[in-house]
Amino acid sequence: REVIKFAKTEGVRRVEWVVLNWNTHAIDFYKRSGAAVMNDWLTVQMNEEGITKFTLAI
Repeated sequence: REVIKFAKTEGVRRVEWVVLNWNTHAIDFYKRSGAAVMNDWLTVQMNEEGITKFTLAI
């Protein structure tokens, strides 16, 4: 709640966060609060090993 209020006072136009797909209570809460759950987006991460492999390959 405080993050959203702060964003509003600062003129922020979008706030994003992640939620695990099994956390249906949180997802339902976010939807009721007016948030759009973007089902077509995936979180992508690259750990230290992946970063090393990637930089060695280029």
